[in-house]
Amino acid sequence: MGNAIPDSAKSGDPSARLVLHGSPPNGDTASSGSPFVAKVELFLRINGLDYDADVDWRGPKGKIPWITHGNVVLGDSTFIIDYLKNTYRSTTKIKEPETPMQKAINTACLHMCEDNLMYGIIYYQFAHPEGFLVTKQRLEARTPVPFRWILPALAQLQGQSILHKQGLGRHSDKDVSFILSSSLSALSTYLGNGKYFFGDAPCETDCIAFAFLDQYLHDEACAAGGTLVKQFPNLKDFVDRLRARYFPEARPSKLKTAGARKARGGWTVLLLVGSGVSCLAAAAIVCSRR
Repeated sequence: MGNAIPDSAKSGDPSARLVLHGSPPNGDTASSGSPFVAKVELFLRINGLDYDADVDWRGPKGKIPWITHGNVVLGDSTFIIDYLKNTYRSTTKIKEPETPMQKAINTACLHMCEDNLMYGIIYYQFAHPEGFLVTKQRLEARTPVPFRWILPALAQLQGQSILHKQGLGRHSDKDVSFILSSSLSALSTYLGNGKYFFGDAPCETDCIAFAFLDQYLHDEACAAGGTLVKQFPNLKDFVDRLRARYFPEARPSKLKTAGARKARGGWTVLLLVGSGVSCLAAAAIVCSRR
């Protein structure tokens, strides 16, 4: 990250209780419906760190994920991972980029995923006809009357507005596919024939890439994007490998079980569109008591 120094917390007490706050899975995604949350949960699992999960979007920066760790409250997935590395430095298992080239590849993959593929997720969920139909059905199922009559249309308008301002929404569907495929091709080339991006052990780059690729492949709202990913067999195999190892059926995402607990407790889940793309499809999951 160059010589710039963030003003977020640098490290904490390893013995403190760690809670990951975010949204539950969408469709069959391995972790959260937000790839930014999924990125952090995979990092936690690779390192064998004990954590609890809570479905809550009300973080310090108005986005998910965020964590509470003792008296530390911290948002932004990249800063969270840096904080966890510093806090659990003696016990972390994740492989670190070893060369300047590997560090550059990690940064390039981060921006391809978070600044390009993320907008593809928003596109498929809010602008693509088939994808929005899935999103609309989800919103209607999670939203009480009378809000379900208007929320899907408002969410679609806000999602399309974000895409238009960013630029992806100004293109045809074929052009969008070309743009996203370019990033997918680059990820595929970086991965090559390797098991993981930098060898036989997973690293932060794997957390980043997995979180976004899993959304494309396993959120039915992004099915058209999943078709693009499947053109690169090594990327699909990569996702399958990490799902099997870190999110087996016997040990599902803690955000899945946290979301189910809140649903049983009489929570109504509303998907409200906001301005930040760190929440899935520029949306924040809001849980409110009936």
